[in-house]
Amino acid sequence: MLHIGKYFGYIGHGAIRILGYLPKINEYLKNKEETTLEERYNHARLRIDDVLHNILRVKLQVTGLEKLDDKETYLITPNHQGMLDPLCLINLLKDPVIIVSKKESKKYPVVGKVIDIIDGIYLDRESPRDALKMVKACNAHLKEKRNVIIFPEGTRSKNETVDIQEYKPGAFKCAYSTGAKILPVVFDESYLPLSITKKNNKEKVIKISFLDPISSEEYETYNTNDLAKLVETRAKEELARMRSK
Repeated sequence: MLHIGKYFGYIGHGAIRILGYLPKINEYLKNKEETTLEERYNHARLRIDDVLHNILRVKLQVTGLEKLDDKETYLITPNHQGMLDPLCLINLLKDPVIIVSKKESKKYPVVGKVIDIIDGIYLDRESPRDALKMVKACNAHLKEKRNVIIFPEGTRSKNETVDIQEYKPGAFKCAYSTGAKILPVVFDESYLPLSITKKNNKEKVIKISFLDPISSEEYETYNTNDLAKLVETRAKEELARMRSK
C-alpha cells in the first residue's frame, strides 16, 4: 500500500489544500442518497482540475477526444502508467464515468473517497468471485448508458522502460453483454508528475490519445482472448507512434 507520507510528499505544498477538500467530500459520502451522481461527479471534476493544473502543474496533450459520441455508450480501456490516469480521464469527460479500480485504491487518502463519491467499482484481483461481481456491476452501469473505465493491464507499467503489458480478456466481457462500444485510450508520460521532485515547478505534459472506437459488430467476430490482443496491439502501435514524434 502507498504510504501516506510518501503520497503527500508527491504533492508537497498542495497537500494542505487537498486535505481541505475532505469536509465536502465526506459530506457527499454521508448523504449520497440525497445527491445525484452528476452533482458528485461535477464536484470531483472541479477538485481534480485543481490538483492537475494548479498543484501538479500538468498539461494534458490530447488527441482524438472528438471521437466520443454523446449518444453512444463506451467501455473505455486505457493502458495504465500512473496514478493520475483515471483522474485525467475524469477531468476530460464531462458526463459521469464509472471507474473500476483495484481494492487497494480505497485506502489512498482522498483518492479513495473521490472514487467512492462517483460510484466507482473496487476489484480484488485475486478473487474470481469479485471479478464476477465487477462484471455484473459494469453491465448495470453500461445498460444505464454510463461509460465505464477499466484498465485491461490490471496494474501500472510505471515508467517509460516498460511497454504496454498484456491486456486481460476479462476486462472486455461486459462489452459483449451490453453491446457498448470499446474505446481504447493510450497514455504516455503520465507517471512523470508523481516521480519528479517537488522542487521542480516546471509544467509536465501528459499525452493522451483516444483511438477509433470498436463497434459490437466488429468485436463480436472475436473471442475475448483475441479481442484483448487486438486492442493491446492497437494501443502498442499508437504508443510507438506517440513516442516517435
